[in-house]
Amino acid sequence: MISTNTLRNFVRDHGFGFKKQGRRRDIYKRAGDPHRMMLPRTSSVDDDFARSLLRQAGIDEDQIEAFIVQYGNNPSRRRRNGHG
Repeated sequence: MISTNTLRNFVRDHGFGFKKQGRRRDIYKRAGDPHRMMLPRTSSVDDDFARSLLRQAGIDEDQIEAFIVQYGNNPSRRRRNGHG
């Protein structure tokens, strides 16, 4: 599990800014980029869910894996080179 605050900070560090608040999620967008990111308003998210969100946001795969390795806590499910 990864803290939603940690994930939010990672997204902001990659140029995403808060756009608007949905019913159960916050929406972030990067200026001039079609990618949006919807972060749920929960205390934490599963490693695989975080990985999926970051991929949809267009963040580089190597940066995603480095983030998951550093902040995730599910070592048996970590992926290497994008393969399960």
